[in-house]
Amino acid sequence: MQIATAITTAPRTENYIDGLLKALPISLMNCTVIAEPGSNPTPKDKTITHDKKKGCLHNWDFALRYLLSASNAPFVCVLQDDIEFTSSYLVNKLEPLKYIGFYSFYTPIFYKSKLKKVGWQHFNNGWNSVGACALLFPRKSAEQLINHPMYMDHLLSYSKNEQVDSIVCATFKKIGIPTMYHNPSICRHIGDVSTIGHQPLTHITNPL
Repeated sequence: MQIATAITTAPRTENYIDGLLKALPISLMNCTVIAEPGSNPTPKDKTITHDKKKGCLHNWDFALRYLLSASNAPFVCVLQDDIEFTSSYLVNKLEPLKYIGFYSFYTPIFYKSKLKKVGWQHFNNGWNSVGACALLFPRKSAEQLINHPMYMDHLLSYSKNEQVDSIVCATFKKIGIPTMYHNPSICRHIGDVSTIGHQPLTHITNPL
């Protein structure tokens, strides 16, 4: 399985990205770091640093579009820098289907009552979704997402420049393409404070 990966990063008081780069599952190691100005240093040959701050949503959008334009890989993956994989084995053994919207390696405990089974399963919480910090897309699904009017309207008109999780999930729900989550979660979201200043709500964001 060929995957092109991007890791988004922004200025933080604590350096998470070094740990993530050292512990990436083998299948995700073809990666590029997409960095906001002032981010913690990363290998120059693997990093694109913006001249001006893009903000949360636009940085994530840039990362996805970059992967689609710079690679012919059939699958693309966008990760946040403050995640920690708990099972490289489950990532490396995944054989993703091309008709899925995305596979989320992160599953918050917020979904505990919805995801009763163990393993991969269809689920989409729409606009009320939590956590887009580790998403793997089939190329066609990623292209459908970034070209969909609902996504484009949010990208261009939402002044807070946030809510990647909400708009990505809501768009795939609108299109009618299933999305996949794993129980238990395959990674943890370890950042104490998000790059946009949000404090963690552990009863929602702890991994399932």
